[in-house]
Amino acid sequence: MPDTLFARLSLSLLGIVVFLLVRWRSKRERLRSLATVGLAASLALTLWVGVQVVRQAGPGGDGVLARVVTKDDVECVLTQRWNDWAEPYTVEFFLRSGGGEWGWCYVDHESDRWWNCELVEDEDSGRVRVLERGRLRAEYDSRDRTFTRYDASGAVVRTDEAPMQLRAPRF
Repeated sequence: MPDTLFARLSLSLLGIVVFLLVRWRSKRERLRSLATVGLAASLALTLWVGVQVVRQAGPGGDGVLARVVTKDDVECVLTQRWNDWAEPYTVEFFLRSGGGEWGWCYVDHESDRWWNCELVEDEDSGRVRVLERGRLRAEYDSRDRTFTRYDASGAVVRTDEAPMQLRAPRF
């Protein structure tokens, strides 16, 4: 549910409260109507929160998030797969040169669902940047054969040799 729809529902509920308070004159009727509106508002909020949780961490986002083939004929693939509610998604980076064997690099295993991902090649530096919603999350350096992960603030978490293992993507 978009935030604008939630705002409309909130204003509608507020309008109902005002209407009920003006319409009924006895204190008992006002309290009963307020309780009804409060219950309806609580249910609407609970439903909205539930939708947001399932949308962010629930199953259904498995597959290839982004793919690029560099000018040096290195194919790079970013995937995610749903695990369970405790550790929702595993995000992985795969690469191979010239149709050879696939290599694997770890990105994250306790992640929420990734959205709007891109693999962007920088031809001058020989790097492939992993972007999620425009934020740098990881980077593969084909010249140094390293893979660097970044935290949400853009700070380096860790740099490893790439690939970390020989493993093909599931998708």
